[in-house]
Amino acid sequence: MHEIGTPKSTPPRHLLHPLIVRITHWLNAVAIIVMIGSGWRIYNQEPLFGFTFPTWMTLGGQSEISQHWHNEEGLAGASQ
Repeated sequence: MHEIGTPKSTPPRHLLHPLIVRITHWLNAVAIIVMIGSGWRIYNQEPLFGFTFPTWMTLGGQSEISQHWHNEEGLAGASQ
């Protein structure tokens, strides 16, 4: 039983994931978003199926820029 005047003991906090795991997780999440957005822009250049993605959902602007983001930064971010 808890007596008056004695502090309550709190359970020790432990770190579930180290900082490096958290950082690389979010870097990979951003890399995946870049890959998806630039891939949709590349797909819109020559649609294989009967639909295209809205321009506001894609990344890269011109096809050369989106291919650069998709192939260079996307691979570099995903390979970390």
